[in-house]
Amino acid sequence: MKYIREQLVSLLFGLVLPWLVFIAQGYAAAGTNAAWPQGISTHTLDNGLTVIVQENHQQQLIAFEIIVKTGSLFEQNQQGSGIAHLVEHMLFKGTRLRPVGAIEREVRSLGGIINGYTNHEYTGYTLVLPAHNFDRGVALLTDMLRNPVFDELELAKEKEVIGSEIRMNRDDPQRYIYDLFFRKAYGNAPYNLPVIGLEPLLRQLQRSDVIEFYRRWYVPNNMTMAISGDITAAAALDTLRRACADYSMQPFPQNALPAAARVSGPSHYEETYPVQNARLVIGFSGTGLTDADAPVLDIIAALLGQGESSRLYSGLVKKKKLLYSVDAFNYTPGFRGIFAITGVLENSNKNDVIDAVAEELERLKKTPVGRKELDKAKSMCVSEYVFRQETVESQASSLASDYVYSNDPLFSQRYRSALQKVNAGDIQRCARTYFPADSMITIMLSPEGAAPKAESPGPNSGPIKPFRLDNGVRVLLKQNPTQPVVSIQVCIGGGTRWENESDNGKFRLLSTMLLSGTKTRSAAAIAESFAARGALISSFSGYNSFGISAQCLKPDFSATIEALSDIVLNPVFPETELKLQKSLTLKNIRMNQDDIFENSLQVLKKNMFGSYPYRLDPLGTEASVTALNREQLAATYRKFLKAQNVVVAIFGDIDEPEARRFADKFFSSIPAEESLNQPLFCEPQKQAQNLFIQQPDKQQAVVMFGFPGADVHSNDHYALELINALLTSPGSKLYEHIREREGLSYALGGSSVSGLDSGYFLVYAATAPANAGQVRSIIEAEIAELIRTPVDEKLIANAREYSIGQHRIGLQSNTALSFTAALDELYGRGAEYYRQYDTRMNELTGDMLQKAAARYLQKEKSVVVVTNGQ
Repeated sequence: MKYIREQLVSLLFGLVLPWLVFIAQGYAAAGTNAAWPQGISTHTLDNGLTVIVQENHQQQLIAFEIIVKTGSLFEQNQQGSGIAHLVEHMLFKGTRLRPVGAIEREVRSLGGIINGYTNHEYTGYTLVLPAHNFDRGVALLTDMLRNPVFDELELAKEKEVIGSEIRMNRDDPQRYIYDLFFRKAYGNAPYNLPVIGLEPLLRQLQRSDVIEFYRRWYVPNNMTMAISGDITAAAALDTLRRACADYSMQPFPQNALPAAARVSGPSHYEETYPVQNARLVIGFSGTGLTDADAPVLDIIAALLGQGESSRLYSGLVKKKKLLYSVDAFNYTPGFRGIFAITGVLENSNKNDVIDAVAEELERLKKTPVGRKELDKAKSMCVSEYVFRQETVESQASSLASDYVYSNDPLFSQRYRSALQKVNAGDIQRCARTYFPADSMITIMLSPEGAAPKAESPGPNSGPIKPFRLDNGVRVLLKQNPTQPVVSIQVCIGGGTRWENESDNGKFRLLSTMLLSGTKTRSAAAIAESFAARGALISSFSGYNSFGISAQCLKPDFSATIEALSDIVLNPVFPETELKLQKSLTLKNIRMNQDDIFENSLQVLKKNMFGSYPYRLDPLGTEASVTALNREQLAATYRKFLKAQNVVVAIFGDIDEPEARRFADKFFSSIPAEESLNQPLFCEPQKQAQNLFIQQPDKQQAVVMFGFPGADVHSNDHYALELINALLTSPGSKLYEHIREREGLSYALGGSSVSGLDSGYFLVYAATAPANAGQVRSIIEAEIAELIRTPVDEKLIANAREYSIGQHRIGLQSNTALSFTAALDELYGRGAEYYRQYDTRMNELTGDMLQKAAARYLQKEKSVVVVTNGQ
């Protein structure tokens, strides 16, 4: 699957520029030119540049996707250095007309987003802008592609950035095992070499090497540009021809590549790694994208491991409990691909898992797949392609990559048709062809030493060490030397809970603006400094808090915490950045209005919480966001940045005395807290409400049940979380009834969300519009039965195991655990609160769950939203 291929490339090699945070990969073209339907036309300019235009006037936006047909496979005498990826980075680092940082600033000023990416076979550049800036977008892109300066100093910095990415990839178990897998599965170079490069070879690259590579491949007749959005083909081509008037075609080399070798003979490779749970990848040689068997292998991947009703999930996660999670994918590049199954498991289960997967593959070979199961897998594959057509950026991406891979911008449409034609015989034939037992490759990452079950989740079972600075700021330290990574959280009480109709959205906008500049650092300087160290920084805002999160390598800890403290202590909220962030927020608000799930959830919360702020959308409304100004944001921040209202968490490979000194040095100047008048909580409504929304442009319906829930200090939230798992997790009666038995829903789930003052309990299902009434009745009946009838102990045990497993898996990283601990400390539950989870869940009995369901899931308290398409 193409969309999986792109996700894997990003996951494996970390190729997206960290300071340019947008990329959308789709796999669904629609229509084409004179002979193509739906407003798509293909053209070749005099210089050989292929241009594909899709006229889409639904949104006043334009997306460009430019593909240069070169990637890591084309590095020739610099093979393995990652020079293709390095050149992609350098194109953002300045031209003769635009100095360092100017490209990013210009794109932001135009209200747009830009990104680059590299894979084995090509390099891509994505730009999305408001449609009225089309000409300026063309000017910027053509300048980037034609006039990079490859400044020596910037080149040295980018090599350091990519070196940090390489090291961070080694520190991430998921990325690391995929890297191992590709190295072992592709025995011959250049296919087994990472796109990002090998660090010693990367460091040897000189400026002359980079320029030579660029001049060899970056010629217009080796490029394809797709344009999708609110413009006519004639206008687009007129602008492009003028911009390319003196941009002439050039010869470029023919790269003679060996065929990607098949896996021959079974092989097993295992490494120890600092993880608590083992990782496993099982793989076989597959096909290229245009091979006739590629759609069949996509269907097999869906049957085996995509979704909670897949064979391996249902058999090895739900029933046998040999795995915590499982997935299957069919990687189909232009060359021979790979079919793989992945899982997270206890190390002691590895042989049982490998045997069970082999048995399931044999079953595919011998027993025809039933019609209902096959149709479900087809629907999953086709719908995932279709869902990726809704944005102009995904349309442009699909058009360009479809054309590059197959010379057919309609390839995705034809591929979807091929998926629909797959039959049970095809499944058996391909299982026999591609999954011979003597060609299986298995890669394991096993925990170092013995793998005892952790008493508590999260990295390192050692304690969290809390202390207070003299001004009252609470600091949490946790040492975890297993990886040279440090995570830092600064959590501040606040959020939507403190908003009203007139200033709704101010905390979300405020948190975003924290990264927009300080007294001594511009937004671009902040982004550049973190990128140069390979560090990550982001802001967050929710209903009860907001703040900043950062992650860095151990050697960069001091520089990272210093920069983070400057952001916290000295934000300036510049007007130019505020204007940009408001425009982006307004765009997101409008996009959410078109999202059937988000729209339904907001309607539900608005009617459940009445006049209390939890009814509000954290993004705000168009009116409230438009009215917000710099003075409001600055005043709000000064009001809430008080020492008693701040928690700083520093987790990872730290020296504790040093971390204490840094915390005191950088956060002791936060002013002492002035009393904050807490919002007056109003109980959620107590009368049942049934709300029906029509969205005729949608092809689906959403049925959503909501009930007032528990606050963060109530022990009832454990019972509600387990009840939610009983209703919506794999193996639950509701899940089996709606998804497995009736086949009425492709997306079913729920959540129990606790806030400082209250919470809500949610169950939802997406279905065909004609089935909305039936799905609603089933959900209603199952909730009523849960209240009326004692719950089967086996179902409780399954739901408990699922909940505990998900909780543990979710808190493995320093970032996840530090964030959870900081919020728990901020909300008054204590930093070690997460350790209670297993015990509390194990204490719950069927009688306790039934009583909690009767107390909270009362019909007279419910809000039911049915949003129907068509």
